[in-house]
Amino acid sequence: VVGDTLLVMSNKKLLKLDVETGKTLKSADMADMPSFGNTAPLYADGVIYCPLDNAKIQAFNFKTMKSMWVYADPLGGQSLTTISYDNGCIFTGFWNDEDRYANYVCINAKDEDTKSTHESKQAAWTYKSLGGFYWAGCAVVGDNVFFGCDDGTVYSDRASKVVSLNKKSGALVDTLPIVGDQRSSLTYSSGRLYFT
Repeated sequence: VVGDTLLVMSNKKLLKLDVETGKTLKSADMADMPSFGNTAPLYADGVIYCPLDNAKIQAFNFKTMKSMWVYADPLGGQSLTTISYDNGCIFTGFWNDEDRYANYVCINAKDEDTKSTHESKQAAWTYKSLGGFYWAGCAVVGDNVFFGCDDGTVYSDRASKVVSLNKKSGALVDTLPIVGDQRSSLTYSSGRLYFT
């Protein structure tokens, strides 16, 4: 919900609905469909970021509903992870299978080519992990970004980790060993991280 509008992804359409009447105010064509539709679009600083299937993120201008750019991750996968925004960058992860590699990415949100509606974006950095990232929304704390990984196996009780990277460079800061797939967004409060 943004102001008096509701943003909804349906099939290959991004819809801006009146929050009280449900009337479609504007719509736009998306580059792909959402992955199962369980990850909502994100609104930040006048832009809508849509998590789409085949490891795509598409940015739209909120006011005009015009596409700005499309990111397609080279490792592919499903976009099942919440998109987070911090200081001009978005962060999200992708999932291919329990025992295949996928990327967590940082993408500069700036529209470098305003004449192109489907400008091909590159990631500022990527973090590759076996098992990938399933519902693994991050927490941005100070200079760092924190997120969890799947364990890279078809089992549910193998070694996995929570990762801390420098949010600008993607350099590894630290890891926390855990057991099993980490499948939730992380929340930070008073020096502690909470997750399932």
